[in-house]
Amino acid sequence: MSDLIATPLLWLAVTLVVFEAADVLSRRSGRHPLCHPVLLATPVLIGVLLATKTPYATYAEATQVLGFLLGPAVVGLAVPIWAQRATIRRLAKPLACALLAGAVTAIVSAVGIVWLFGAPVEIMASIAPRATTTPVGMAVASQLGGIPALAAVIVLM
Repeated sequence: MSDLIATPLLWLAVTLVVFEAADVLSRRSGRHPLCHPVLLATPVLIGVLLATKTPYATYAEATQVLGFLLGPAVVGLAVPIWAQRATIRRLAKPLACALLAGAVTAIVSAVGIVWLFGAPVEIMASIAPRATTTPVGMAVASQLGGIPALAAVIVLM
């Protein structure tokens, strides 16, 4: 049984099946924010890992291809942005000011609040990139000395 649990293909399949089931529930709820597929799938996967006594490191290694595939998905967001490039150029100054103000406010408020509650540096570094995409947030958190997996959950929430 332990050989099967260590198989990367098993964990990839379990992750995809659990996520698909969570996505079905999310669609049935009318895409209610509390029924986000990641929020539904995560506790189920944690439960499966605990029930099978599988270390997170084994799971993370087996499913690293999913993290790798997030990068191209984010790059795909560039297509609609490119299609709106004339509008973006025309509104470049107000957009830049709004983005800068929003980014600074998001980072300072999030890090400031957890700092006030006495959170360790790793937590502050994990929460700082919360207003980004998941792959960017994970990479930034890692470079800041944070916990990439925690950053991913924070970004999704």
